[in-house]
Amino acid sequence: MKFAKVVFLVAGIYGLIVLAPHYFLEAKTGPDFPPPITHPEFYYGFIGVTIAWQVLFLLLSKNPTRYRISTPGCRSSDFHSSYSWRRDFQSDQKQEEKRK
Repeated sequence: MKFAKVVFLVAGIYGLIVLAPHYFLEAKTGPDFPPPITHPEFYYGFIGVTIAWQVLFLLLSKNPTRYRISTPGCRSSDFHSSYSWRRDFQSDQKQEEKRK
């Protein structure tokens, strides 16, 4: 269980470090990465939910066996994010092929 503790602790800390600044970057995100944010409630809702997952990771790092019932949800969140990243990458490649 030591490995699980370390993995969840690193994932939780890394996630908080990466995601927390986004609360203050809404005005910068729109112009830098078009299209601009037209519904900030979705932007802040997404950031809030992902930070909640990071807090769950930190909770799991304290005692993984006690909170074992939560781990499938954590794996599910990781799967969905990796799937969406892969789809975005594939759509970017298709767009580049069309431009050529």
